[in-house]
Amino acid sequence: MLLFVHANKLTTAADAIFLQSTAPVYVCLLAPWLLAEKVLRRDLILLAAVLGGAGLCLLGGRPASVTAPDPLLGDLLGLASGVTWALTLTGLRYLARPEGPATAGGRNPAVAAAIWGNIMVAAACAPAAVPMGGPGLRDLLILLYLGAFQIGLAYACLTWSMRRTRALEAALLLQLEPTLNPVWAWLAHGEVPGVLAVAGGAVILASALAATLLRRDRPNPDRGNGEPPTP
Repeated sequence: MLLFVHANKLTTAADAIFLQSTAPVYVCLLAPWLLAEKVLRRDLILLAAVLGGAGLCLLGGRPASVTAPDPLLGDLLGLASGVTWALTLTGLRYLARPEGPATAGGRNPAVAAAIWGNIMVAAACAPAAVPMGGPGLRDLLILLYLGAFQIGLAYACLTWSMRRTRALEAALLLQLEPTLNPVWAWLAHGEVPGVLAVAGGAVILASALAATLLRRDRPNPDRGNGEPPTP
């Protein structure tokens, strides 16, 4: 989260979200090792497309501007946020899957992990988050909205779905989020992403759509080992 926020401050919103969207590549490497979830051949094709889209984003770097004062550093932070987001998804999937370390009463330990992770981030950022004179009403309303919807509701949906979805499939489906991010940045700040960045984002989002359409024959996530579902 910290890496992604700083990436947004230094580069365009489009580059930040698209480069974070390289997370499925790292999930592909981690899932067989940490989760015993097999990677299918079609997954590799989709991952190659995601890598190609990320490459277009990097090649389409634009000169520094008011809303993107250091595009190169911001792009590198965006890539790093993709790595840490992949680790987050892999960890949540490990905790949430039925054969994982479930707690008594059927509770989902991934929920506790998400809550404590966000508490740690909030504590680390608190000293820098309060401006001189304290936050105003507008600041508090924005924080309330982001905390309730962007973080709280999003993590509630994510931790629920991780019990039923392979880590790689979840990572690919989450690539649908970047669709409107550059649009909001354009409407609010007049920030226009480069042509190559838009092309790279389109490739990444097309890969996510393909992953959704190809779910018909996916392995059964509840078995966690890539075996086909029981008829």
